[in-house]
Amino acid sequence: MMNFYKKILFIIIPIIIWISMLEIFSFFIWSIRISDYTKNNIKALCRQNFEEPKDLPNTFWHHEPNPAYQKYEGIINSKGTKGEDFLIPKSKSELRIICIGDSTTEGIGVSPNETFPVFLEEKLGAVIKEISGYKTVKVINAGIRSHNSAFNLSYLAFRLIHYQPDIVIIKTSYNDYLPYCIPGMRFDYTNAFPRPYHFESCRNPFWLIARYSFF
Repeated sequence: MMNFYKKILFIIIPIIIWISMLEIFSFFIWSIRISDYTKNNIKALCRQNFEEPKDLPNTFWHHEPNPAYQKYEGIINSKGTKGEDFLIPKSKSELRIICIGDSTTEGIGVSPNETFPVFLEEKLGAVIKEISGYKTVKVINAGIRSHNSAFNLSYLAFRLIHYQPDIVIIKTSYNDYLPYCIPGMRFDYTNAFPRPYHFESCRNPFWLIARYSFF
C-alpha cells in the first residue's frame, strides 16, 4: 500500500513543480516582456482597473476605438464608430448604410468630415428623396485601422448588425494579402493582444507558458 502512495507522490510532485515553474516563468514574462500599453488592454478585456486605452480589445474581433479615450472626444461616438451619434432603433424613413473596412475607411490622417462615408452621405442626401422612398440617409463609418476581412465579418455579425443597416459596404484588401506577399511578414496586433496570441510567437516556449498559465 505504501508503494502505491509513493508512486502517486512521484507523479503528483513533479506535476506541482512543473505548474509552479510555469507560473514563475509566465509572471516573469508579464513583468518584463509585456509593454504597459498591452497590459492595459489586457486589463480592459478582463474588466480590471485600468487607464482608458485608445483601443478596446474584443473576444470575437480585433479591437475597436474607445469612445472614452480623451483624444477621441468628439470624433468617436457612443456606439464606437467615427462621426456623429445615431439612434437605435432607426427611423423607418431613414436609409442607413454602414461602411466597414480598414484604415482607408476609418480615414486615418484626415478629420472625421473628410472620410468617404461622409462624402457618400452628402451625395446621397441630396438625391435620396428623388430616387427612393426614404426621406433621409445616414452613412455610418465603422472602419477600423488594421482590420482584415475576418475581423470585419466578426465586427458586423456581433456588433454592427444591431445598428440596423439597410446596406453594408465592405472595403477590404491590403490587410488580407500583405502578410503573405512579403517573406517573413506577419500580423502584429500587440496593441490589442499580447504576443502569445500570434502564430509566430506561439513557437516560443516561454510565450506558450505565459499563454496557458498566468494569462
